[in-house]
Amino acid sequence: MKIDKKELIRKIAEKHQVILTEDDPLIMMVTLNEVIFDFYGDALEQRILSNGIKFQEEFDRLLKSHEISIKGQIQFLVSEMEQIISRNIDYNKEVLLKVNRDKKNCALILLISLIFSLLFFGANLWLLIR
Repeated sequence: MKIDKKELIRKIAEKHQVILTEDDPLIMMVTLNEVIFDFYGDALEQRILSNGIKFQEEFDRLLKSHEISIKGQIQFLVSEMEQIISRNIDYNKEVLLKVNRDKKNCALILLISLIFSLLFFGANLWLLIR
């Protein structure tokens, strides 16, 4: 933002009762300061933009590396859960075969087995989501 030199001259005259002209060395110093501030302001802005881009690139890289790690962990957990569910299905089949041999308590045993399967699956799913 440029300083209005005429307004600056007016304020100095009003406050200090000193009349300056636009070719006064003090006004020239204001111009010099503007040039210096513009130069360093532009350089600072470029550095901020550059650092912002570098930060975004590093953030994206870290996010991607963690995403790969998390995907690997999720795949491992899904595989483990599939094995557990498969074993549980096999167990349920065995229970059903035993229940067919012994009709007593059929519904209760099956219900308990199913509840435990669902609880175990739900707990694993909760741990995965958490």
